[in-house]
Amino acid sequence: MTQQNPANPPFPDIKLRFVLSQFYALQKRYLFPVINETWISCQIGVLDGLSREPNIVLSGDGRELVTVLVTLRNPSVKNSNAMEPMGLKQCLSNMKKWNISINILTTDRHKTVRKILRVEFPEITHQFDLWHFCKSIIKKIIKACGKKKLLPLSLAGYSQ
Repeated sequence: MTQQNPANPPFPDIKLRFVLSQFYALQKRYLFPVINETWISCQIGVLDGLSREPNIVLSGDGRELVTVLVTLRNPSVKNSNAMEPMGLKQCLSNMKKWNISINILTTDRHKTVRKILRVEFPEITHQFDLWHFCKSIIKKIIKACGKKKLLPLSLAGYSQ
């Protein structure tokens, strides 16, 4: 009869699966509800503060303060490119419903977003963020030059 080396148990996955299943169960039972409650509490505070402001200026990337978060399921939109406009539409509709008056919204240059703002939310002034705007100008310069090699290195790096 061969002896089993304790460093190599015969079924190493069983112990790991048991520990992971416990971890996921504890996470679902205790951690997620606390995170959800904290998120809702913070969002209510942010929205309450925004509703008191007369003119709100928002940026589309939400890197500083997340005001509204919308989760879209893939079947509700045709493809991932359609998610940004759909999410924006839902966010802006929710903000309107909560009596938050948006004066200016800064986003990238997505054509569908431009149309949504022009047609469905004409009261909001739409501006392009500087990074995307400069990137589009640099792409046009590169295209006009014909060859990327002729451009200064500082411009060639922005064309991705």
